[in-house]
Amino acid sequence: MQFSSEYYHAMDKYGSVEPIAATPRKDIPLELEKFDSKLTPQELGTTLNPFVHPLEGMHARLKEGAGKVEFEFFGAGKGSKERFTPESIGKYEREDLRNLADINKVKTSVHATVNVQGLAGLGRDGFEDRDREEAYREVRRAVDFAADVTKGGAIVVHTGEWQRPIEEYHKQEGFEGYPGEKKDATFYVVDSNTGKFVSAIAKNRIVYEPIYWTAEEKAKELRLKKTSDGKYVDPNGKEMESTDWIDVDGHYLDARDTEQLFKRVPYWDEDGVKFKAKRMDWKALEDKRDWFNGRYDTNYTTEEIFARTQLENNILQAKGHSLFYGRHYSEQKKEYDAVVKAYKHFKKMEDNVPKEEQWKLFEKEQSRGWLADNLVHNFKKDLNLLPSEHIKKKMRALELDLTHIHEASAASDVQAANHQEVYDKLKTVKDYGIQKSAETMAAAGIFAMEKTHQKNLDKPLFIAPENWDTRQFGSHPEELKELIVKGREEMAKQLETRYGKEEAKKLAKDHIKATLDIGHLNLWRRHFKKKDDESLTDTDKRFNQWMLDQSEKLVKQGIVGHVHLSDNMGFDDEHLTPGQGNIPMKTFMKKMEDLGMNDVIVEPGAFNPVTSPPDTFSYLGSPVYTGTHGQVPQQFKGFQQQHFGYQAPPFYLVGSYVPSEDWKLWSEVPFE
Repeated sequence: MQFSSEYYHAMDKYGSVEPIAATPRKDIPLELEKFDSKLTPQELGTTLNPFVHPLEGMHARLKEGAGKVEFEFFGAGKGSKERFTPESIGKYEREDLRNLADINKVKTSVHATVNVQGLAGLGRDGFEDRDREEAYREVRRAVDFAADVTKGGAIVVHTGEWQRPIEEYHKQEGFEGYPGEKKDATFYVVDSNTGKFVSAIAKNRIVYEPIYWTAEEKAKELRLKKTSDGKYVDPNGKEMESTDWIDVDGHYLDARDTEQLFKRVPYWDEDGVKFKAKRMDWKALEDKRDWFNGRYDTNYTTEEIFARTQLENNILQAKGHSLFYGRHYSEQKKEYDAVVKAYKHFKKMEDNVPKEEQWKLFEKEQSRGWLADNLVHNFKKDLNLLPSEHIKKKMRALELDLTHIHEASAASDVQAANHQEVYDKLKTVKDYGIQKSAETMAAAGIFAMEKTHQKNLDKPLFIAPENWDTRQFGSHPEELKELIVKGREEMAKQLETRYGKEEAKKLAKDHIKATLDIGHLNLWRRHFKKKDDESLTDTDKRFNQWMLDQSEKLVKQGIVGHVHLSDNMGFDDEHLTPGQGNIPMKTFMKKMEDLGMNDVIVEPGAFNPVTSPPDTFSYLGSPVYTGTHGQVPQQFKGFQQQHFGYQAPPFYLVGSYVPSEDWKLWSEVPFE
């Protein structure tokens, strides 16, 4: 960009321009003192104002000299006058935007609505396909808009797949979500049938488990043989480890078989008249996890062990209730059948046999044992009633007893079956959620591919998930990488039959790439733990090195296809102008340029929508200069917003600096 004269602003004076140079920042560790970016305005772009019509926003940016812009949307669903959506822009307006960009040689990209926070479909109670479809629909709208307005490139969408404890996932790097997170962090497990959370499991929660017989503890009592290598042999010749559970006869029980789990025998506490149980805190659950995974070559997490233990207890309780109510069912059913038979027998003789004879026959049959025991109990004294009437009362009482057994026992069995179903379908929130995110990304990537072909665009449209909220999965560089890799794998899998394995992989890589937002990445600073013997400067230096290394690694691994620039102080996402926060922005940009990453967007905030792009050029020493004759050209940073530093002031005053007109002669002759 070139200015033909030294006259830049209405307050400037022709000639004798002597700007005061800005003081360089020296308080940011690892920051370069001098760096002149090679990026042109066609490579270092900015966003349009999302609260005005895109045509209005495009005109404004063109007048500012922008060579690259990103359409950003804040509206979702039905748009409004201040919350535009991609669908708020019709065919003619889309054509105008495309032509406007072509005529002015402006490159464009798209940011899907910021209301999309993740692609996994996370809702209040778990993962919902309905919520995932809504997110996918918003991404499709952005892709459809991009296909009409751009010549290819990024369609940015925020990540935010699910909440996870920062300390537990990234403690090895020195991060902590908040003081005390190590003790009370919350985890989630999911019913993979429904996507619902089974339980929120905090590390400070306690679960109890019965203490069961093991091979070693009951070997002597049950006379179990022991091998030379310290194992035990059950009655069927099955070798067992010392900690393996056994049944009442000493047979081996496979802890992976849920049916066998309920043959375990708990220890009885005779003094307490109860079965023994052990208290399991998080450390005990970790020990159980290590034992189980080591014994059976599984990969359960601690939260899964917690949920499985809790569900096992629920199943045991339900099955116990069922057995309690059903233990006398056969005897009561037999008694009921006898009473029904007696009722029919005496009902038949009522018309032909006198009442007194009926009672005699009743007592006679009772003494023979033909009727159920105690059938005539408390009935002999009331001879005004017929025997059949007394039998009917007994029959009704037995009916109610059997109904209670049916309902209570059957309900307990159903409850046990429901718990068993969840038990068999348990998954961690990560295992379930990342698959849902991958499926959404793959579908969006395929749609972007098809739109690229349909519109015959110059370069591929690609879905560009962006690292965002540090509290959500997807914000850490490794998490972002994992999302991209899983999404590409899922897309390649769906395309393999149509294009072949290698071509499918290439297409997936072309149409799914990450957006690296350095401002969002800097928010991890607030979670970075200072070492005891470390100064604040050293902590900042250590964090900055981590941030730069992670950024470089993502680009080198082919994960990143788009970059967002904004600055902050590491506390919140304020979108300061690059260079106004504590990010080593020049060092970061040099790394990006050295790696060939030149798809960069400056994202202004609420307070710098106009000044952020030119200030960024100034800060990065971009090639924007005056065209003087016979002199060294002045760079943009030498005169951008420098009128207050000129030694030669303007010849006139404006605003509040103008003297009052109230104290002025009619002839305008000064009082002096």
